[in-house]
Amino acid sequence: MPTELQKVLDESMKIVNYIKSRPLNARLFSQIFEEMGSSHIQLLFHTDVRWLCRGKVLNRLFELRHELQCFLNDRFELRNCLHDWKWLCKLAYLADIFCVLNCLNLSFQGKEISLFHVQDKVNAAIAKLNLWQKTVDSGEVDSFPSLHEFITSSTTKIDADTLKCITQHLESLQVGLKNYFPDLNKNIEWIRDPFNIDTTSMPEDLTRAEEEQLLELASDGFLKIKQRESTLTSFWLQMQHVYPVLTKKF
Repeated sequence: MPTELQKVLDESMKIVNYIKSRPLNARLFSQIFEEMGSSHIQLLFHTDVRWLCRGKVLNRLFELRHELQCFLNDRFELRNCLHDWKWLCKLAYLADIFCVLNCLNLSFQGKEISLFHVQDKVNAAIAKLNLWQKTVDSGEVDSFPSLHEFITSSTTKIDADTLKCITQHLESLQVGLKNYFPDLNKNIEWIRDPFNIDTTSMPEDLTRAEEEQLLELASDGFLKIKQRESTLTSFWLQMQHVYPVLTKKF
């Protein structure tokens, strides 16, 4: 993450903790919310609700920026951040991108999730990040709801330095995802679709017994129908007793 964005992230957490770590501040803040008709009564305290993604904390902080501007006094060193246009633009972007990353993380979870599902999700995320990098580089931020709404509701245009900072972060995220999730070995692609193999060029790293079972399975039309109606995991679990040698590869 670029230094500028990391600074905004750290300062955001300090603002949240400043309010929530002091019972009196939290009570006063709740009263102000009620008087101002805010839809949120409290900020999310990221150390208390660790199961919540950081994106939700940042999003709540951004949504309550007007209330915070009224609440925080001059003695609090970070009060001016909430009146800084560039700082708020970066906060809005961070809220949006962390929500995206949290959704990606949630998509990896579940009983039926396999390496293929994860790889597909990661590839889609990288493709979108690449698209967003290009659009932001041309000055468009439509893909980031909070940031887009913040800019369109104001007469001020987002500055070039902030756009550059965002594009750098989007590029670094792509590199990070590629490093954490390298491409799968193409030799195991038959596991995803065993009925679409080239019988003249069998996958590598298979024993003769495994090759024979794969050819037999690929020729079974009834199993092909069953595979279409099942998830990848459940299909191979059903094949355990029919093709035990081949199933060990899953």
